[in-house]
Amino acid sequence: MRPPRGVRLAIACCVLAAMACGGSESPGRAADSTGRIELPGLSILPPQKGDWFVQPYAHKEGYPLTAVIRISKKLPGASTIGAWDGRLVFGGLMVLDLKDQKFATPAEFLESFKGERAGDSDESGAQGQPYVEFEAALDESLPSTCVRYRHLTEVGPVEGFSGSPAFNSTHGLYCLHPNWPRYAIDVTYSQLYARSQTPLSLEGEMEPFFTSLVFTSAHPVAVTSLARRRLRGPPG
Repeated sequence: MRPPRGVRLAIACCVLAAMACGGSESPGRAADSTGRIELPGLSILPPQKGDWFVQPYAHKEGYPLTAVIRISKKLPGASTIGAWDGRLVFGGLMVLDLKDQKFATPAEFLESFKGERAGDSDESGAQGQPYVEFEAALDESLPSTCVRYRHLTEVGPVEGFSGSPAFNSTHGLYCLHPNWPRYAIDVTYSQLYARSQTPLSLEGEMEPFFTSLVFTSAHPVAVTSLARRRLRGPPG
């Protein structure tokens, strides 16, 4: 089964956003922010532990504008936010319009998600990245129908890693909006790192980011500038 276009875009968005948008848009340190980020239909608190920054998007021609919130972690020794210092750690939040998709039960929502994201075992993830690992299960930490997921994909030769292959590890929380089930909220964080590296343990920093998500009665606004085609990686 080939994942629907919107879901494939969701998987790819963080990698493309981090590559395309860099760290030049006057980021604000997340822990120094004035508090929660308020959006139509929801709000969320940026990570308060670790050297995380909230960054606005600077749209560039040829790259889709995807997430409505983007966060990046400045790693020890990195000169700038989002710099290619052998590893990249980033995340964000998206609002996706599911249109006419409906789910009778949470179990049906989970099975649909697993089929869309993972597909058959020989399928690839976004941008032709083969899945190495994939996990998904219902999550009851929020008052909504949610799936907690994790996937690890192989990334082809990456310019920032001297052309060497790398891994992309993504953790996410994917929820139906309880008041507007046509919309799904996808909160994620990812690590892009060389095969020779060990992934960082970030659960302690990121779990409060996930569980701080609050849904409101206002009508959500989905990102509308997603490219209507299968994404390709940035030009090398």
